[in-house]
Amino acid sequence: MARAYQLVWFFVFTCWLITPPAIAVEADDLLDWGREVASEIESTLRINRSSLYAETATLSGNQTGGIYGSSFVWPANTQFRMLNSLTQLDPTTYEPVLRAYSDQLRREYWSNGYRSGAGPSDFTTTMDTWWYRWRKPTS
Repeated sequence: MARAYQLVWFFVFTCWLITPPAIAVEADDLLDWGREVASEIESTLRINRSSLYAETATLSGNQTGGIYGSSFVWPANTQFRMLNSLTQLDPTTYEPVLRAYSDQLRREYWSNGYRSGAGPSDFTTTMDTWWYRWRKPTS
């Protein structure tokens, strides 16, 4: 049993010796990286004349995915959280952006209940109904 403990400690010590030290990152660097990512999302995924964002964008700049060119609600939720965080850091700049996004999300994704995509309610309701029927477990 003592031999097993020696091997375990030898393994732990060896791993400790060969593991490179963690690199400390300053908070300002993390904020700068976050703002850079937000700026890239804004320039590549923001839909013209809209507060909404596309699901994906190609390197050539074509926006795709979602329904009617807008993202599904899951990535929209992630974008909402990002804008909310930016608003906490800089309310003057991002509060109007967050408000416009929030208002358009409500208009486009809510019609007597949650919808998975933006657009005319008859299409998205049909898609949602199809999806939930398809996913419904049979018993």
